[in-house]
Amino acid sequence: MPDYNKNWVWRGDDMWHERWQQVFKLQPDFVEIITWNDYGESHYIGPLTNASGIPEGSRRYVENMPHDHWLDVLPYYIAAYKSGTAPAVRTDKAQLWYRLSPAAAGSNGGTVGNAPWELPKDANAVVQDRVFFTALVKEPSTVSVQIGTTAADTFQVASAGLFHSSVPFKGRTGKVTLTVSRDGRAVMPVVTGAAIVASPPNGLTNYNAWVGGSG
Repeated sequence: MPDYNKNWVWRGDDMWHERWQQVFKLQPDFVEIITWNDYGESHYIGPLTNASGIPEGSRRYVENMPHDHWLDVLPYYIAAYKSGTAPAVRTDKAQLWYRLSPAAAGSNGGTVGNAPWELPKDANAVVQDRVFFTALVKEPSTVSVQIGTTAADTFQVASAGLFHSSVPFKGRTGKVTLTVSRDGRAVMPVVTGAAIVASPPNGLTNYNAWVGGSG
């Protein structure tokens, strides 16, 4: 955020999933989601509906980088927190998120890992070149994640509920797809994500995540 002299990154790759697991375990009195529309700090979960709400200097890493599919599984998370137990899954859903190029493929633009009051690290060592995903399934299922035209990474989900994991870029580029199937048949529309490219088009690494999902 140039207007606020902020140019650092914290690792948030698995955070949306991991924070909810901590909520389930600790059962706090209340939960506050921060934030709905803090576009400048890249941790918004609301939709990108009004460009005027994006702070000056932040548009290059916020525009065309939606996050609202993080909301897809939110009703399940909230219900599990309030009831203290995993609710029945009525609809198969999935969400995935990732950066659109390898971290080291472009210039970091002066971005450092950790805030100024913390021990500084290489920004590229803080984040991971991986596609992160969460599937919410009604029954045991197979989840497949494919990058480009390479062979898909396949996971067997043994029981109904949440399944979270990730797959490495490993030099692969192209559109990302996620499929949930049972008995060899897809049980929900394929989630198709933005393409991973070998290097950022403007030469600057965008540490913000692109988020997609089934709705």
